[in-house]
Amino acid sequence: MTDIYAAVPGIAQSSNAQTSVVCEVLGVSRSAYYAWRERIPSGRESRDTRLAQQIQAILWNHRRRYGARRIAEELADQGEICSPRKVAQLLSLQGLRAPTP
Repeated sequence: MTDIYAAVPGIAQSSNAQTSVVCEVLGVSRSAYYAWRERIPSGRESRDTRLAQQIQAILWNHRRRYGARRIAEELADQGEICSPRKVAQLLSLQGLRAPTP
């Protein structure tokens, strides 16, 4: 749902339409869109964003050869405890994966 909310301003600006019209066309409540826009990210969302950046950096530093387990170990070495399952989830959300040999 957040992807839809994030697309609303771009669609409204590119088509010169009002936000309320774009929300109606997308089937999104206008009040829910504005509530989403003004909210403060939770602690978990903030941590996931920070972890996703660290995971991406580790992946590229090791030329995309590290999988979720090795990235989790690298994060632990940096003092950030995270399970391989969480690393795999964040990799998947970013559309990233290590190539198989």
